[in-house]
Amino acid sequence: FKTDVLSVETDLYKATFSNVGGLLESLSFKKYKDRDGQFLQTIYKQGAKTLENGCFLLAFEGESPLEYKLVEHKEDDNFITIGYQTEYNQWVVKKTYLLNKASHQMDLVLDFEPKAKDVTELIPRIFFPSPELQEFKSDDVSCFVNKGIKSIEKISANKELSGVWGMPEIFGIQSKYFAHSLVKDNEHFVCGGYLKKVNNKLFSILLGNSIKKKDSYKLSFYMGPKQID
Repeated sequence: FKTDVLSVETDLYKATFSNVGGLLESLSFKKYKDRDGQFLQTIYKQGAKTLENGCFLLAFEGESPLEYKLVEHKEDDNFITIGYQTEYNQWVVKKTYLLNKASHQMDLVLDFEPKAKDVTELIPRIFFPSPELQEFKSDDVSCFVNKGIKSIEKISANKELSGVWGMPEIFGIQSKYFAHSLVKDNEHFVCGGYLKKVNNKLFSILLGNSIKKKDSYKLSFYMGPKQID
């Protein structure tokens, strides 16, 4: 199928989305530059490898849908809204991104609607990569997860690739300068979180509760610098 990309921009960052998986394909930060004066990127496409490097892949048991259609793109003073839709195993699945123009928060709304009465339940997972900077290839990364209401546990990503954390409300990966993290899950979509290396890149993976009926979930992510100027 034909691949299409959509690029958007705020005062803080530039983001490119793709109809391949409905993914966030690249993310660069306009207030942070490398030695050559280029904006620092934490998500970037390498050749044709959108899936291997993209962010917010929605995966299911078995073969996951790759061909999405752009069904919504609008902008107001506060938000940019981008919606992608696909069909999978008698389900209509929609991913809607809500990009806050004034911050580094990105909301992801997931809508699931069955096309028939008897459908196979969905077991969803969301993949998002560590904030990898080409400028700092040796930059160590670590996982962090909420441990209680006010406590955040930091875990070495080199040591803890086999653990699963149950129902995390905050879960992500940080480098020295940037972080990619789930920060809010009011509808309790996530039942577990774990880490996995895919082609030598570390990913946070959120395991969702099984989807058996029409439902909608809103997840909030922080995708940006650890210190705000």
